[in-house]
Amino acid sequence: MIRNIWHGSSMFIRKTTTRRSATGEAYTTFRLVASVREGAKVRQQTILNLGSDFDLPQEDWAILCDRIESILSGRLRLLPLPENIEALAQRHAALIATGKKQHLQNPSRNDAEFQEEGMAQRFKNAFEAGLTKIAQGLQQPRGQKSRDKIQRRIGRLLEKSRGIGQHYQINIETDPSKDQVVSLTWNFEPVPGTMLTDPGVYCLRTNDTSLDSQTLWKTYTMLTDLEAVFRSLKSELGLRPVFHHKEERADGHLFITVLAYQAVQALRRKLKTDGVNDSWLSLRSTLSVQRRITAIFTRRDGRAVHIRKATQPEPPLASLYSILGLPQDPGGIRKSIHESKKCNL
Repeated sequence: MIRNIWHGSSMFIRKTTTRRSATGEAYTTFRLVASVREGAKVRQQTILNLGSDFDLPQEDWAILCDRIESILSGRLRLLPLPENIEALAQRHAALIATGKKQHLQNPSRNDAEFQEEGMAQRFKNAFEAGLTKIAQGLQQPRGQKSRDKIQRRIGRLLEKSRGIGQHYQINIETDPSKDQVVSLTWNFEPVPGTMLTDPGVYCLRTNDTSLDSQTLWKTYTMLTDLEAVFRSLKSELGLRPVFHHKEERADGHLFITVLAYQAVQALRRKLKTDGVNDSWLSLRSTLSVQRRITAIFTRRDGRAVHIRKATQPEPPLASLYSILGLPQDPGGIRKSIHESKKCNL
C-alpha cells in the first residue's frame, strides 16, 4: 500500500516561520512535504511535522528525504548512511506508514481529523494563555484582584474561546471577605461527544425521525448540489450580470444559460461515473488547450491549399476524450483549395 502511494512522489523539507496565536511570538518549524500527482494535477502535501527542534544540517535534508522514500517504497540501499540520518529516516518512515494506513481506510475523515485537532490545539493554547495572564496578574502588587472583575474577564475569555472553554473547570479562590481573588486554577476535562473527543466526525440533525441515515445524507447532499447549481449558473456559465434591456433578449440570455448548464451536467455526470469529479471551471481549462489550426501551402499553379486540423491533445484531455467516447481530433481534417489573390501594393 505504501509503495503505491509514494511511487512517483518527491519529498523535501520546508522551513516555515510562523507566529504563536496566543503570544504573537515568532518561531520556526520544519515540515516534510511531498509533491503528489493526482491525475493531471500536482499538489504539495504536508506529510509530517518535524517540529521546531529539527536540527539536521540543511545539506543532509535531501539525503534524509531520499532515504525515507526508499524505505516506504521498499528499495534497498547499497551504501550505508550515517547513524543519525538512518535513525531519523527509520523513525519518520514508521510514522508516515502508520498515518498513511489510517488514511487509506478513510481518507476524508483522516484529513478532517488532523485539521480539527490542529484547530482545537490552537484554541486551547490561546485560552490557556488568557487564563495564565489573569493568574499572573493576581501575583502583581497592583494587579486586578476584584472577584467581580476577574469573573467578567473570565466571561469575556469564554466568549472568545470558540467553544474550547466548555472543556475547562475554572476554580477561583477568594480571601475571607469574598471580595478579592487569591488564586486562579483550572482543569482540562474534555466533554464527551464534542469536536475535541471525536475530531473529523460530521453530524447532521433533523426533526424528521422517519429518515434513516442514508436517506438523510442523500437529502443533505441534494441541498448542497442545488447550491452548487446556482453557484455554477452565476459564476461559470455567466447567468449574471445581465446587460440586456429588452425582455426578449434577457429571456434568451437566461434560456441559453440553462441550456448550457444541462449540457455541462450531462458531461460531468458521464465523467463522474469514471471517477472524474472536477468542476466545470477545471474541465474548461483542460479542454481549452487544444486548438484548430490551418496550414496554407501554395501549389505550382498558384492556387492555395488550406489544411485545417486539430492539434494533438494533452494527456489529461486525451483521457477525457476516452471517457466520453469522443475522437481525439474533433472536426477531423479538412482540405480545401482556394484561388490565390494577388495584392497590389
